[in-house]
Formats: sequence, structure tokens, C-alpha cells
Amino acid sequence: MPRRAELQGVANDFVHWFLSRNNDVAGYWAVGQLRLFCEQNNFITLNLRIWPHAMPRSAEPISDWTQSYSHVLTALMAGYKLPETWLISGSLALEFEPRNGARAIGSSAAGTKFQSTLELFTDIGKKYCASGAGNCLPHNPKIENRRAL
Repeated sequence: MPRRAELQGVANDFVHWFLSRNNDVAGYWAVGQLRLFCEQNNFITLNLRIWPHAMPRSAEPISDWTQSYSHVLTALMAGYKLPETWLISGSLALEFEPRNGARAIGSSAAGTKFQSTLELFTDIGKKYCASGAGNCLPHNPKIENRRAL
């Protein structure tokens, strides 16, 4: 029988996947693309509402990412056999150049630090949170290797 506490596992798995190179768009790492988007729009932080299910695709530049992340969250919940009704809201926050000293791996040659945080809120008022950090450069197809599509 599923328990709401398993939503912590969903949050951890989501962040682990988000930081991985499996998180790609058109063969390129999505975090680098999100960083480029933020730099082009003078953002340091980006908050994506990924639950309830993202609205159908819109002209908003980040709607594809929001939809994709909503689908990943849905698949993770299904994998844990958790009912979707338990989840009231979910948001993914990205902070580039975090001020709180987020622990990242690698050197400055791998880019600057970023931190991602997923927050899930349940129907009984509980909050589950997972965070992860890394280094990334803004997306640049001239220096990046593209995954074969």
C-alpha cells in the first residue's frame, strides 16, 4: 500500500534525473539551455510550476520544459504507484550563482554553480523537498556534444 512519505523518494529521484545528462532537449543538456534562457532574460532564478499538470503548449518559451517536467513527475508517481490526487502542487526552482554556498562538483572550467530544488505539496498539507547542485555553462552548440537523436 503506497504511503505519502514515498513522495520524498519521488522528489529525490526527480532531482537526480534533472541533474543528469539524461535531461536533454533536442540532444543538448537542458540545464545549459535553461541557463542560456535565464542569461538572455537577465534572470538569476527561474521557477517552473510543474504540478498540477502543465497547461498545453503555449507561446511561453519555457512551456516545453514545463510540460516535459510535468510528464516526468507523473511517470515517477506512477512508478511508485502513488495516486495523483495526493499531490496538490509542485514547483522546480533553479538558482544560478546561488548565494547559499551550494555544493557543486567539478571546477570552474565546468561553469558556474547552480542549484535546483523541487518542492511537492500534498493534499494533507505536507511538503516534500529535494535539492541538488552542479556546475554548468550556458548552452553553446559550438562546444557541446549532441546526443544522437
